[in-house]
Amino acid sequence: MLRFLKAFRDPWVVVQFAWFALVLAGIPLLARRLPPAAGGGAALRLAGVVAAVLGAVVLVRGGTTLGANLVPTVRPRRDATLVTHGIYALVRHPIYLGATLLLFAWAARPGHLAPALAVFGTSLLFFTLKARAEERLLLDRFPDYAAYQRRVGMLLPRLRAAR
Repeated sequence: MLRFLKAFRDPWVVVQFAWFALVLAGIPLLARRLPPAAGGGAALRLAGVVAAVLGAVVLVRGGTTLGANLVPTVRPRRDATLVTHGIYALVRHPIYLGATLLLFAWAARPGHLAPALAVFGTSLLFFTLKARAEERLLLDRFPDYAAYQRRVGMLLPRLRAAR
């Protein structure tokens, strides 16, 4: 419990928790104030369900693959090892990708496109900035990290041309 509370010394953790709280509480409040979604918003809700399933799978796989390396802050553990296998062979920050997809899914539930896209864009921006801060520390810690960055996309898998 103490380790969890110490994580709140990291401004990235504070902003992340504040953003989650704002989205989780704000979307239902906003949805009550908006008129019914055009066409019922069924397609957006379906996209939200797909994003929720994919986001949950990616986030859980990222966490379980990291194992003891998992920390809430951008600073890696002193005894951390560089993880580049499993889902980390596809994307460098799957937990951030999973969280972005889950937040989008929550924002898509009421069926309004503008708030869902705003949450998605803001989440993507936040996690990109957080990942960059984390990667500066990972580059200092792991000599092979630069090569890993060149091979693997930050939040989305890199498309490779067929040979």
